[in-house]
Amino acid sequence: MADYVQTAVKRYQGRIRTWQLTGASNCAALLGLGEDELLWLTVRMAEAARQIDPKIEMIVGIAQPWGEYMAGQDRSHSPFIFADTLLRSGLSLAGLDLELIMGVESRGSYCRDLISVSRMIDLYTILGVPLRITMGYPSASGPDAKADKEMKVSAGSWRAGFSPEAQAQWAAAFVALALCKPSVRGVQWVQLSDAHAHVFPHCGLFDGQNQAKPVIQSLRDLREKHLR
Repeated sequence: MADYVQTAVKRYQGRIRTWQLTGASNCAALLGLGEDELLWLTVRMAEAARQIDPKIEMIVGIAQPWGEYMAGQDRSHSPFIFADTLLRSGLSLAGLDLELIMGVESRGSYCRDLISVSRMIDLYTILGVPLRITMGYPSASGPDAKADKEMKVSAGSWRAGFSPEAQAQWAAAFVALALCKPSVRGVQWVQLSDAHAHVFPHCGLFDGQNQAKPVIQSLRDLREKHLR
């Protein structure tokens, strides 16, 4: 893994300044590694990247920021404690990427309301590093042949359930909330299209036929009104 990181950073050195080093570092079931091993591996990859480019800016991804994975895995560190431990180790990060992907098991989060999301973002703000939010919500509840087989639409729903219109309404509400937080430096959607291989079922901005979903207009409206 360290060799891969070094090769990628070296290839694009001088052209890419900010990298997301990992995704879901806190709950990865990678090679059966424990919590301390995942922490060590994350730090080791950061050190490998910095050996190639001392000025590199790195972001570490945190999945399930409320800690749903702790109910089914033998873990003692909450996502917040995992992130805090990384920062206390002396790892200089440009920010944390919080995955706010609702209604998807097993890597997503249970559907929560706006107040819960607001409190969660405020909690991670305490860590003192910029936040980026990766967002996603399914536009359908049925099978998705091109999604990761371990993922399924579940874990509750928001208001009208799962439909293209509900996805657009969810995005309008929750992306707007994230943009209101001073600690949030950026919001990105989890995936572009459902027509190609992807992780999260039905969460793309384009459907399985590469047709635009209503969520694109919701995001465009937010950008035109608030991000001039």
